Amino acid sequence: MPNSAPFRTRFAPSPTGRLHPGNARAALFSWLAARKNGGEMLLRIEDTDSARGGAENAAAAAEDLKWLGLNWAGEARRQSENAAAHGRALDALFAAKRAYWCFCPPERLRAEREEMLRAGKPPRYSGRCAALSESESAARIAAGEPAAARFRMPPDAVHFTDAVRGGMRFSGADIGDFILRRADGGFSFFFANAVDDSSDGISLVLRGEDHLSNTPRQLAVLSALGMRAPEYGHFPLLSSPDGGPLSKREGAGSLAELRGRGFLPAAVLNYLARAGCGLGGENLMSKTELALAFSPRLISKSSSIFDFAQLLYWQKRASWALSDADFLEWSSRAFAPQTETARPRGFALFCAAARENIVLYEDAREWGAVVESEIPPLTEAAAAAVQSAGAEFYKKAAAAVLDDMEWKPFCGRVKAETGCAGKNLFMPLRAALTGRTDGPEMPPLFKLIGAEKAKKRLESVKIMCKTFK
Repeated sequence: MPNSAPFRTRFAPSPTGRLHPGNARAALFSWLAARKNGGEMLLRIEDTDSARGGAENAAAAAEDLKWLGLNWAGEARRQSENAAAHGRALDALFAAKRAYWCFCPPERLRAEREEMLRAGKPPRYSGRCAALSESESAARIAAGEPAAARFRMPPDAVHFTDAVRGGMRFSGADIGDFILRRADGGFSFFFANAVDDSSDGISLVLRGEDHLSNTPRQLAVLSALGMRAPEYGHFPLLSSPDGGPLSKREGAGSLAELRGRGFLPAAVLNYLARAGCGLGGENLMSKTELALAFSPRLISKSSSIFDFAQLLYWQKRASWALSDADFLEWSSRAFAPQTETARPRGFALFCAAARENIVLYEDAREWGAVVESEIPPLTEAAAAAVQSAGAEFYKKAAAAVLDDMEWKPFCGRVKAETGCAGKNLFMPLRAALTGRTDGPEMPPLFKLIGAEKAKKRLESVKIMCKTFK
């Protein structure tokens, strides 16, 4: 009989801080896999460790996903809300003799771990409490002695086919008996996670390779419970330029930060979909197009470095794809009330003039300041161009400015007065009027700057030239 259950993936972040690009990449891969297979993605907040949880961070994660357009089915869930099901699963393991109580204090466990590491062995629990009788364990529990629940891990090898890496094999003997519920009463992440994935009917779990060692444990637990296991796929983490992990705790490079700088969702999605994944192509793709092209097998088994230059490349492609109205609305956010730069007058003309040079909000503010300030500061290259032209050039250029004058007639008057032409004419004028030697086309910028400020800027650099030695 065919399986009629929907294809489901899930994104299960822990509420420890704002999502960063590495988290978003995991969510995106899960969303693309669901869409590719005509299914749905669930959102589950992994808050079993209450000391690290936070309703504010959980809400922020949902906000970040909505911004990216990665919708999920139903309401966002919190893992802690399913504690009763975790308890029933634990009871079932005890009833089947697949779990036992462990009374070993933390200092003893640390000593055992250190001893095994010194011996060059994989650290695992020695099994000291595995032979305790049920009556002895019950008596110690009744006496109030702290105890953790451990799973009796079979020594046999655990085999599974990873959706990204292919065939995998782990020795059960090397894993040892692991904790299902801590002595403080909290369930371990991978136990609760496995029970929830099976209960939710998750078809495919795509997650970072840091969870790879959890998978044989979860498969063993689900087998012991007689519960259906999802397919698992583990991909290399997106690392920082120095090779270390991206940190959401520090907030550096968080999605909130990227959004605050003006990055567009389409740019972030197109970059992350291709980061360490062989989707290829230079065209900006919609979410549907990315889903059709996606496969877990396309994800590289090698580590991928977060490349800010590549993200900027896709940001340029995404901003160029905006309609004029959408670009106007997007760039206006750069001049929110809390920013120090005022929105330029003639904003539509400003956006049309500077569009090719505006990639992020900071670019819009920079060119807005060029237009609105009385005298913009000169870059090093602009200062060199000004010095080369000399005070006499700018004296004549300032005199050539007339009210409501267009750029071309103005340049004609300066050319006639100075005899300069081509680069020797246009570069000194651009440098003095904008403080830069490159940027948007000058005709609309000159109109936005206006005759009064243009004359003032030319007079300013004339005086400046006299101070050069």
